[in-house]
Amino acid sequence: MSAPASAQPAERPVPPAALPVVPPTATAFVTLKVADLVMHPDLKPVLAQLAKQPDALAGVSELIGVSPLELDRVTLFWPRLGRDGPDPVLVATTVEPFNEARVLKALQARPVFGADERFPATGPGRREASEPLFHRLDRGPFATLLLTDERTLVFLPGRGAADVTALAFLNAHLKKGAKGPLTAALATAGAHTFAAGVYLPPLFREFDGWIEPELAPYTALLGARTAVVTGDLGRGAKLNLALTFDDAAAAKRAAPVLEEGLASVAVGAEKMAGTMRDSRRPLDKAAAPLLSAFAAGMKAAGVKADGATAVAVAEVDFGSATAKALGDLLQAVQSRRAAEQRMQNLKLIGLALHNYYGSNLRLPTNVYGPKGELLLSWRVQLLPYLEQDALYRQFKLDEPWDSENNRKLIEKMPKVFQAPDRKHTQGETFYQGFVQRENAAPLKGIAGRPWLKDGEKQGWSLAAIPDGTSNTLAVVEAGEGVVWTKPDDLPFGGAVPALGEKGWDRTPALLFDGSVFLLPTTLRPEMFWPRVTIDGGEVLPDLENERRVPFVQRPASDVKRPATTQAEPPKPASTKELEPLPLPKKVVERGTRESLAVKVAALQAQERAAVLLKEATARLRERLEKSGAPIVEIERVEAVYVEALARLEAVRRELTAAVEALKAAQKKAPQK
Repeated sequence: MSAPASAQPAERPVPPAALPVVPPTATAFVTLKVADLVMHPDLKPVLAQLAKQPDALAGVSELIGVSPLELDRVTLFWPRLGRDGPDPVLVATTVEPFNEARVLKALQARPVFGADERFPATGPGRREASEPLFHRLDRGPFATLLLTDERTLVFLPGRGAADVTALAFLNAHLKKGAKGPLTAALATAGAHTFAAGVYLPPLFREFDGWIEPELAPYTALLGARTAVVTGDLGRGAKLNLALTFDDAAAAKRAAPVLEEGLASVAVGAEKMAGTMRDSRRPLDKAAAPLLSAFAAGMKAAGVKADGATAVAVAEVDFGSATAKALGDLLQAVQSRRAAEQRMQNLKLIGLALHNYYGSNLRLPTNVYGPKGELLLSWRVQLLPYLEQDALYRQFKLDEPWDSENNRKLIEKMPKVFQAPDRKHTQGETFYQGFVQRENAAPLKGIAGRPWLKDGEKQGWSLAAIPDGTSNTLAVVEAGEGVVWTKPDDLPFGGAVPALGEKGWDRTPALLFDGSVFLLPTTLRPEMFWPRVTIDGGEVLPDLENERRVPFVQRPASDVKRPATTQAEPPKPASTKELEPLPLPKKVVERGTRESLAVKVAALQAQERAAVLLKEATARLRERLEKSGAPIVEIERVEAVYVEALARLEAVRRELTAAVEALKAAQKKAPQK
């Protein structure tokens, strides 16, 4: 006897095969059943890792308003393909009903109630506020959010084709019984973990009768009308590719061509995987096993013609390494984001250095007391140029960093001084410059100095860096942290200090021209310190060639030069004998205020010219030395540049004096 109907166990609902919201006339789509990935046993370690790193999913939550772990499926579809076709629409469905308030808050969505997109007024004689028509999104690639039900979010694009997309979307849903080239594929796409389809003729028209030579053997595939890929997860991943043609003859002809094409893809994928395995980039290393598994599956794929369709079936066995590979991939993505933030921090510090220089015509220094005692770091001097003027005003600049007042501000360290993903105590930074300590022993074979020097209260001018701003290190991410307000930086000289986190082979570094790059942490002292000096006169090889080509050091005055029988190079003319370049007559005749602006602009132009000339000198000397030119000939050519620099220095002195005179005259002039 059968049990009563009320006692029968409830059957689990079968997921719909058709994709929600997507019209049957769509010409391209891609969909992923996220819930299948979340429930897969091999991916549980990855999910556990994600639970410990909520920031890893922050980017997805900001884009669609929910966490990837809440998603059931995401689908992207194009109502119509083509050069002038509408942009794609994104559909996201959740496993459980989403929290509407949380979604709208995460997306920073604005409700729209009418044509003016403003909240309607309510009160006597006025209509009451109703449900919003839709929500506007002011950030991200989408502009409009539709909440179609408690589990479905629809995102419409917001760029130039926004109206076209909305109208095409509406038109597709209003057509009753309409069908498109992918109608059959869309009807079953929801039954697969992954599915993608495209109507090919609009894409092939973009070739305009021309094709890459390496694709010429596969032109038989250009007769395909549609391409549909489906994939399902089990112990491995089963992929199915179906190309439909106009007739069975075309499909039969295309089948062996498709098989050869997949074999070529397998060879290319395996070759790329080998390169990624040998790469130093964590992201490449993590993805290499997955790409190798895909290549093996493509190599063993079977292809056959079935009527007007050429079908390829491949089994991709990711194996037990899947979870580890995806975990490593996730960690690599996190590391990449942190690395990008590190470089961005240094860019902002470099911009602040240049803005400080633009306002003061000098680089910042550490803050000193009246007796020469160190008080605060140059990092504090940069605060007004890092949008931290309010914090800067809280400091007492005549007190040391650890005074009762200033010590309270350590915990308020701006984010720009914080290195992501590195363990540190509160208020500790790894971004440091280089300082020459008082009474420090000179470095053997190195004549220059860094940009910071104990006891030096006035900073250097960027134009007075003879080695060139693009050749000189300003700030690096060090191995050990320091309190950000404390005047403490990496000491100049001796062994190369610890750079970056332990195990890094490169660390972010900032040059005085504002550019950032990854500096090798294993440079020898004779290769490293010349990159720190601002006036050492070294000509440096590329970092990639540092093991093969030693740097070239100009002979210092106390270093004996090798004897030579050739004539000595001509000495540059004394700056006293040089007449400054005459200024245009119109400049002299202008009013005091306008003349001052012209003089300041001319002074800045002179400083930039001097920097460019010094860099050109260094490059020319390097080329001549590599070409094997005799030292006397090198110095003869260099003397011409030195003379030009002397002329520029004479112009600078005259312009500086003129600026000071005009400033004094401006103070004495009556105010209008």
